[in-house]
Amino acid sequence: MLATLLGYVLVLDMVGYLIATAGMFLILLRWVGRQGWVTTLITAAVAAGGSYVLFARWLMISLPAGLWAP
Repeated sequence: MLATLLGYVLVLDMVGYLIATAGMFLILLRWVGRQGWVTTLITAAVAAGGSYVLFARWLMISLPAGLWAP
């Protein structure tokens, strides 16, 4: 879990919040939580999207968009 969180912090600015958060959830749910692929993919997408809506839209916190964003 520590390696996943460290990797998350290292790639956050480069790939953006949504992709980094979804990737972190994928790793944690699949290998640490031992969930199936369908559950992992759905939960990661909903968690990343939901947290983005909560922080970026509702609380208006600026989140990293990644290197390709203008």
